[in-house]
Amino acid sequence: FSKKILLSGGTNLWEETGIDLMEMYLIKLGVSQEDIFSEKCSESTVENASFSKQLLEERGLKSAIVVTSPSHTRRVSMIFKKTFSPKLKVLVSSDPSAFQAKGWWRNPRDRRVVIRECFQIVWYLMFRD
Repeated sequence: FSKKILLSGGTNLWEETGIDLMEMYLIKLGVSQEDIFSEKCSESTVENASFSKQLLEERGLKSAIVVTSPSHTRRVSMIFKKTFSPKLKVLVSSDPSAFQAKGWWRNPRDRRVVIRECFQIVWYLMFRD
C-alpha cells in the first residue's frame, strides 16, 4: 500500500533496537534502504505518534497507515488521529488473525493484554494533554 515505511519505537535489545531488527528483515524481504526511515527514541504510543508526525511532515508526506497489534488498535487510533489531525491522514490496521476476540477471557495471555489495554485507554483519556 506504500513505497515508504516508517518504523517507530525505541525498545532496546542488547546493542540493537527492535527497529534495527525490523529494518534488517525488511531489507531481506527486498525493501530498499532508501524507502525505510526510522525513529528510535519513542517510549510510548503518544511519542510514537508525535515523533512519526514530525518525520512525515519533514518528508512532505500527507498520510500514514499505522500497523499495530489487534488489541492495541483502538488506543493507537485515538492517539494517532488526535496527533495527526488535521494535517495528516491516518489509517490504523492490524492482523485480525493475531487475536481471537471470541473467548479472549479464557486465555490468560489474552486476558492480560485486554485488561492492560483497557487501563491504558483510561489513563490516556484521563491524562492526555
